[in-house]
Amino acid sequence: MTLRNGSKTSLGLAGLCGALMTLTLATPAAAGWPTFDSSNFAKSIEQVQTQRNQLTKLTNLEKIAEDQLSVLGEFGTMGDLFGSSGFSSIGSQAEFYENLRKFAFDPCSINLCQVGDNPIGTTDIEEAMDWAKKNFYTSRPLNNSETRDLQEVRRRAIVYATTNGLALANVVHNELAGAGEEADALEEIVDASQNLRGDVRANSAIALATYKIEVQKLAILTAMLNVEATHAMNSTSITHEEGGTEFPDAFIDSDYAAGDYSVRTSVTMPEKNEGTPAQ
Repeated sequence: MTLRNGSKTSLGLAGLCGALMTLTLATPAAAGWPTFDSSNFAKSIEQVQTQRNQLTKLTNLEKIAEDQLSVLGEFGTMGDLFGSSGFSSIGSQAEFYENLRKFAFDPCSINLCQVGDNPIGTTDIEEAMDWAKKNFYTSRPLNNSETRDLQEVRRRAIVYATTNGLALANVVHNELAGAGEEADALEEIVDASQNLRGDVRANSAIALATYKIEVQKLAILTAMLNVEATHAMNSTSITHEEGGTEFPDAFIDSDYAAGDYSVRTSVTMPEKNEGTPAQ
């Protein structure tokens, strides 16, 4: 229904008036002439006013919807909202979010994905916990060679968590250097708002900027938790009843002096396989 179409609106009002006339005429009197009932008329007036109010509300809702659709239609997915350099670091295509894709946990950087199930991109807490237990602990006695392999996996976990944390800290640190420019861009678009379209754009920009800050905070907390957890894990015994039974060939004996694993004479890149996508 197009509420702004004058002919349709006029016809609707005409129909209401016809209904009004019908409702206001009571049962014919004995003389054969219809009589006027004021109570029926009052009720009819109230019904007409109610209908007019509903039409007004529908028209306002349509206007709002049209304005919002106009915003989406003209600017696409917030199109020119990020035209300025200040907004280029806020949208979904910002470099920060591209970097976060590299922040996804990579089990192969720790256990080399040589043995066991190594789900990539899992969000299942039980699956992630099971992976940690089976890769950082053993459920059976190990010989010296296997113990060195397990300890090397643990060392690699600490290196992975530490370097991830440092890298993220550096990225966020550099992002903070541009915070002033982002604030200026936000202030500019808020001040430029003169209508509903401008308000939608300004509110959307502020929401995106707030979302980015919350994502940064969560990423930092995650990195800190990884560092704390891996150091705590490395200080515990390697034995656990739910630990693993197979371990990768992570420790390369030939990198060390014969019979002395405290002296490293070379660094060999270990064999690294690929994990499997999480279900």
